[in-house]
Amino acid sequence: MGTNQRKDENGARGRNASVPRQIPKSGWWDILLRVKDQISQDNVSIVAAGVAFYSILALFPALAATVSLYGLFTDSSDIQQQLSSLSSFLPQEAQTLIQEQLTSISTSGGSALSFGAIAGLLFSIWSASKGMAAIITSLNIAYNEEEKRSFIKVIGLALGLTLGGIIFVILTLFTITLLPSVLENLGFGQTMQTILSLGRWPLLGIIVMGGLAVLYRYAPCRNKPQWLWVSWGSGIATMLWIVGSSAFALYANDYSSYNQTYGSLGAAVILLMWFWLTAFIVMLGAEINSEMERQTRMDTTEGKPEPMGQREAYSADTLGKIAPQKASTNR
Repeated sequence: MGTNQRKDENGARGRNASVPRQIPKSGWWDILLRVKDQISQDNVSIVAAGVAFYSILALFPALAATVSLYGLFTDSSDIQQQLSSLSSFLPQEAQTLIQEQLTSISTSGGSALSFGAIAGLLFSIWSASKGMAAIITSLNIAYNEEEKRSFIKVIGLALGLTLGGIIFVILTLFTITLLPSVLENLGFGQTMQTILSLGRWPLLGIIVMGGLAVLYRYAPCRNKPQWLWVSWGSGIATMLWIVGSSAFALYANDYSSYNQTYGSLGAAVILLMWFWLTAFIVMLGAEINSEMERQTRMDTTEGKPEPMGQREAYSADTLGKIAPQKASTNR
C-alpha cells in the first residue's frame, strides 16, 4: 500500500517532473492551492501597494530618461504620439497625466550630449531604479528568499534592470510605430499590411512575457532558475496583466467616481491603482513559479543538478504540500 501511494505521489502529482509540462492536472491543483495560501501569507496585496508607491515615484524620472535616450535617435517630441499607442490600455485620466508630463519633458530640453544632459539622464535613471529596487524586494518575498547580496550589488542590479527596461520600452516603441511604415515601403497589400500590423500586439505580449521572465530569473537572491521554470508564471502574468489593465481602464473610464471623490488628485490615484494591480500580478506570477518548482523533486536551477538542500534556492530545495484527496466510499 505504501509503495502504491508513493508511486501515485511521484507520478500523478508531478514529483519527478523535469519540465513544467510533465506536471499533471492534480499537481497543478496542488500548486494553485498553495499559491492561494501564499498570497495571504506573503501579504501580496500590501507588498504590491508598497511597490506601487515607489513605482509612481520612479515613473516621471523613468519617463525623463526614456525621452532623453529616445532623443538621441530621433526627435524626442515624437515620443508623445508613439507612447499613446502603448498607454491606450490605461484609464483616460492616467493617459492625460502622462501625456502632460511628456509634453513638459520633451519641450524643456534638447537631445545634445552636454554635461548637463548626461548628468540629468544619469540622475533620472538613478531615481527610477528605486522603483526597480522595490520590485526586487517583492520578488524575494514571493520566492521566500532573504536578501544576502551586498548593497552595491543590489543597486547595480536595480540600475541594470532599470536601464534594460528603458531600452526595452524604446525598442518596443520602434517596433510598434515603425512596423506599419516598413510594411508599406516593402510593397505589401493593404490586407496583408492590416494583418501584419495587428500582429504587433501579440508581439508586444511576447516582449512583456520576456521582460517578466528576465525579472523572475535574475531579480531574486537565489541560484537562477532554468528558463522553463519561469516561463509559465511569465505567460500567466502577461495574460492577466493585459486583461486586468483593460478591465480596469474600462471601469475607471465608465463606472468609477475617482474624480468626484479625489478631485484634482483623481488621475494620480487612478495611476497608483493601476501600478498596484500591475505589482500584484507580477508578484502572482512569481508565486506561481515558486510553487511550481516546489511541486517537483528534480533540480530546477541552472547548472549541474544538485540534491535537494544544496541548490541555494528555497523553491528548489523544498517540496510543497499536496492537496488532500477525497476518500472514496464503497456502496
